[in-house]
Amino acid sequence: IYEELAAELARKAASEKKAEADEEDDLLEKRKRSRLEVAEEDFRGLLAKKIRSPLEFNWKEITMVLDGEKLPELDEVDLETIFNEVKSEDLARRLDAF
Repeated sequence: IYEELAAELARKAASEKKAEADEEDDLLEKRKRSRLEVAEEDFRGLLAKKIRSPLEFNWKEITMVLDGEKLPELDEVDLETIFNEVKSEDLARRLDAF
C-alpha cells in the first residue's frame, strides 16, 4: 500500500511539474511573439518614414537607404520579408485606387 501511495504521489508531482513547465513555455512564446510584433511594427514605421514609394526600391537599395539607422533586432531575412509585405500592400493599395 505504501509503495502504491508513493507511486501515486510521484505521478501527481510529475504531472504538476509538467503542467508548470508547459505554462512557462506558453508564457515565453507569448513574450517572444509580442517582441517580434513590436519589432515588425517599428520597422514598418521606419520604412513609412524613410521610404515614400516602396515599389520603386528593391531590398539592396533599401539597405543602403537605411544604412546607419537603428533597425529592430530582427535578422535580415525577416526585415526583407517585412519590406516585401510592405511593397505588396502598397501595390494592392495602388491597384485599388486605380
